[in-house]
Amino acid sequence: MKKKVILQSIFITFIILITNLTALASLTSVWDGTTGNVPNGWNIDLGIIPGTTGNSFHAGDGNATGNNLTINAMGTTIGVNIFGGWSQNGNANANTINMSAGTVSNLYAGWSSTGDAIGNTINMSDGTVSNLYAGWSSTGDAIGNTINISGSATVNGDVYGGYSLNGNADNNTVNISAGTFNGKVTGAYTSLGGATNNRVNITGGSFSGNGKIYGADSSSGSIFNNSLYIINSAGTVTLAGNSIIAGGYSSSGIVTGNLVDIRGSVDILANTVAGGYSGSGTVEGNRVVIEGAAKSTDTIGGKIYGGQTLTGTAFGNSVYINTTGDLKGSSISGANSTSGAVSNNIVTINGGTFNGTISGGTSISGNVINNTVLITGGTFNGEKISGGYSETGLVTGNHVIIDGGIFTGATIITAGSVKDANGSAYGNTITIEDASGIANTVTLSGAVTDTIDPSIGVSHNPLLRSGNTLVLKDNTIVKHVVNFEHYELHMQNSSDSAMLKADNIDLGTDANLRIYVGNNTDNLLGEKIHVFESVVGGVTGNFGTSVALQGISIVNHLTYDDTSSTSHYFTVTGISANPMTITFPDSRLASFSFMNQASDLIFGEGIASAIS
Repeated sequence: MKKKVILQSIFITFIILITNLTALASLTSVWDGTTGNVPNGWNIDLGIIPGTTGNSFHAGDGNATGNNLTINAMGTTIGVNIFGGWSQNGNANANTINMSAGTVSNLYAGWSSTGDAIGNTINMSDGTVSNLYAGWSSTGDAIGNTINISGSATVNGDVYGGYSLNGNADNNTVNISAGTFNGKVTGAYTSLGGATNNRVNITGGSFSGNGKIYGADSSSGSIFNNSLYIINSAGTVTLAGNSIIAGGYSSSGIVTGNLVDIRGSVDILANTVAGGYSGSGTVEGNRVVIEGAAKSTDTIGGKIYGGQTLTGTAFGNSVYINTTGDLKGSSISGANSTSGAVSNNIVTINGGTFNGTISGGTSISGNVINNTVLITGGTFNGEKISGGYSETGLVTGNHVIIDGGIFTGATIITAGSVKDANGSAYGNTITIEDASGIANTVTLSGAVTDTIDPSIGVSHNPLLRSGNTLVLKDNTIVKHVVNFEHYELHMQNSSDSAMLKADNIDLGTDANLRIYVGNNTDNLLGEKIHVFESVVGGVTGNFGTSVALQGISIVNHLTYDDTSSTSHYFTVTGISANPMTITFPDSRLASFSFMNQASDLIFGEGIASAIS
């Protein structure tokens, strides 16, 4: 009882000191080490406590709710950790810290050891701090906490909207419109738990090199549906190099459905931008969106991945770029893995200037399957554009679609790519929907290697050709065409000139040709179809099966007229019905069965009886 009275007296004395604006020379703690509920709803202005020193300013052992601290200590250093609400065993909810001046150590709007930290807020418009935590918990959850940073604020350490060592960290937000940041910025962090629906919004500020900016991150927990927005409409966002910028990051956990959205003139420099990043976990369904006038003035360029993992698998990630800016030197991939499989990822480009490598999916030793690059705009000069790439893994089912854009210089557009002739890249496809921007300096290849000239044809590994397909829906003029087994030409969309012109066309052995000539019903027997035109090196190799399809029912069989001239024709030497269109319903098949039985009777027993 005596101890309780003494503690109450200490508390009343402190309130009197605050009320009378009496400066405190030293403050180590307030209401520290007691049990029961902490007095809530405090409104305390730490600007009246200049020179405060000690370990911490905090509330006590029960629930800490609804406290409001204002720090306006101009020119003052408060060398303590500041807690808006502090609890050892209870919850820390709905506490607020407003800081507009001064220098402090760490700010915690809500801190709990075993309880939850929910709905806490830090508003910082000026001053200097080491680290910011809107909501912090050791074993509980950190949910719905918010940090708002503006003005001339400086954070020398890290920024955490929500922080939990063993619990979950969900629905936390960090909003940054200005300031200087020298460490990590993340919507939420959890060591062992999950992080879901956290968000970082950046519209201004300077971020130092070797830093990290995440929608959310975790050591081993799962990261789901977090987002990072960098909107530089006012031109005040500065990113230094060698940083990792990710919607979601986990050292070993699953990273799914996260987003990085960059708009405005943002210099990516030599940073790595990934929708989702995991050291050893799966990355799935993550996205990077770059719109506006994003740029990279650094000659090294950046790395842009929809999803990235070192040893895990990468599935269904995407990169979308629609910019008027310069991304020269950047390496762009739908997903990247060091040793895991990479499949069903996509890169879509509708604008920008590029001279780096672009791939639907990449892996060092894993298989790269069913990835896509779709280009509808942009300027490309000298880079390699590949449906998929692996140094030692299988590359198959990948697709490059060109439906716009300007391609100049020694640009290589390849369906698949491997490191050397020991690799396997087969069953991949290039589709040219619009070839108006493709210069005659470009190479089209079913597969290329890093170490062998793509123009040499198939003299090395046949697995760099088998099943690769070139689909042309527009008249196309390029420099080299190599390593395709199948050619699909939609001549109904073209002019009367040759569908494909190149200095060198290497068919390989028994290439297959399928031409679509439209729905006209004219008899084409004996007609010559102008298909290829080779200006320099001619057409090497030979064709196997070659047909021209009229509509869906008529198959024209073609013979290749191998001439020494620059123009190469196919002649229609036979016509047949398309067997794929001769199908009958079950009722018709039953009728045929009945007629067959009837004919057997007529020409069998019936005739024998008549002769008798």
